[in-house]
Amino acid sequence: MHIEIEMEGLDSLAQELSELEKALSELEGEIANVSFNSQDPQSIDLAIQQINAVVDERLASYSNNELIATIAEDIKEEFRNQVLENANAARLNGDDD
Repeated sequence: MHIEIEMEGLDSLAQELSELEKALSELEGEIANVSFNSQDPQSIDLAIQQINAVVDERLASYSNNELIATIAEDIKEEFRNQVLENANAARLNGDDD
């Protein structure tokens, strides 16, 4: 008995992974340098929006890749958390910005 087993879709997966590698290289190093007033929620929100815009801009050429879109949202959430943590720490330390 001889059974032939075929897998399909690996080319598509390989393409997505190749794009992911390129996309992640776009995010290496410094992403953005933002300033904000830790006492001003609007200033904090603007800093988060600026970071999100940079991530979106750097990954714009991969907008059709769902894997990259998902990872981009996770990355933006992580940056958002970092800004909020820094703002909270600055408020606790009495820093104005």
